[in-house]
Amino acid sequence: MLSAAVGAAGIMKTSRGVSRLLGLMMCVTAAMAEPLPAEGEQELPDPLKEWAGWATWDERDRDCPTPFNDPKTVRRFWPSKLVLQVDRAAGSFTLGVTTFRETWVPLPGGGEAWPVGVTVNGTPLPVVAHKGTPALKLTAGTHEIQGAWRWSEIPQRIALPAEIGILSLTLEGRPVEAPVWDAKGFLWLKRDAVSEEVDKDFLAVKLHAVIEDGIPLWLRTELELLVSGKSREEEIGAILPQGWKLAAVESPIPVAVDEAGRMK
Repeated sequence: MLSAAVGAAGIMKTSRGVSRLLGLMMCVTAAMAEPLPAEGEQELPDPLKEWAGWATWDERDRDCPTPFNDPKTVRRFWPSKLVLQVDRAAGSFTLGVTTFRETWVPLPGGGEAWPVGVTVNGTPLPVVAHKGTPALKLTAGTHEIQGAWRWSEIPQRIALPAEIGILSLTLEGRPVEAPVWDAKGFLWLKRDAVSEEVDKDFLAVKLHAVIEDGIPLWLRTELELLVSGKSREEEIGAILPQGWKLAAVESPIPVAVDEAGRMK
């Protein structure tokens, strides 16, 4: 869903209106000149300050970020790129993660491909099963996780945590530019996407738009994509009329809109 807005600014022409405007600007300037309280600082009466910790002791997620469109959901950790090295007899992984409070962090693998020799910032930590997947319990901070797998032959697939968004795979010494990573979270190691039969590349776009009158004027546009074929990047073209500015984008897939209003 795309939202765009356009508006107009009014100009005061009377001397009385100008004087009121100048007075308002002086008030705003004076207010902005006062120092702002530091982030997280609370202006509490002195008798209540010693109770602040007690009043918020159960708010364990208060330092965790939330998605812009769902304030009730919290992100207790944020993973960076997962780097995998897979060979015939063994495999290894490296994952950087930032945790915003003490929480469980899932690891790649499971079942026959259970992580071993796992270290966090160089310190060995035990891997335990949490909600059916291998995981570590980490405190708040920035961590670099390293681990390995041992096997007699390369498994067909390895389970990856749903939170992972960026993956780098090297299979038997060769980088894999387009890993086969299905919707269930499995990374396939013995299945070549190039050799599989897929539908021909096809793209159809349905566009629905509505203008909502008001100040500002809003244009809401909904695009429905019908796609088949291999994974790829598509140029959709201009989706904003000339003169409109993009206000927000809601999409289940990655979307980029440039300054000219062209979508990719």
